[in-house]
Amino acid sequence: MIDKMRQLLEGSSLPRLEIKVYGQRITVECLSHKAAQRWGRLLAGAKLRNVQILKTTVLAKVNQKTVMNPSRRQVWRVYAEA
Repeated sequence: MIDKMRQLLEGSSLPRLEIKVYGQRITVECLSHKAAQRWGRLLAGAKLRNVQILKTTVLAKVNQKTVMNPSRRQVWRVYAEA
């Protein structure tokens, strides 16, 4: 069932970085707030509960064997529960 849910979400033409499905919890990672809002409306329209949009910072690249700090980027995550 988890794979079926993931395939349905990946069939959507909305922009995303990553879709994760953990049992009844769905997480979609987006680069823009507008895309996250679209995903939120899609998931809320599918009668999913507790749809939340959060702005987070993730490591884009880990710089190994240098004194540079890791490269970071801001992403928007949409959480929902089935």
